[in-house]
Amino acid sequence: MDDFDKFLVGLGSNIARIRKAKGFTLSQLAYESGTEKVNIVRIEQSQTNPTIKTLWKIAKALDVEPQEFFSDTTHK
Repeated sequence: MDDFDKFLVGLGSNIARIRKAKGFTLSQLAYESGTEKVNIVRIEQSQTNPTIKTLWKIAKALDVEPQEFFSDTTHK
């Protein structure tokens, strides 16, 4: 696994952690962010490289700053 793959794993893990801490299901987050549920799943499972716009929409739905998704992504 290269550094970028590790970064995506950390990113996905952070989004999943924040989503669960906020009490959102995948379906709720998909609805609130206007993002397809399958895309949320793929992001959380590190199967895709999300756009900045998608990350922004997810952050706004979760009521967090997008920067929170990037905290400690290098150590996952």
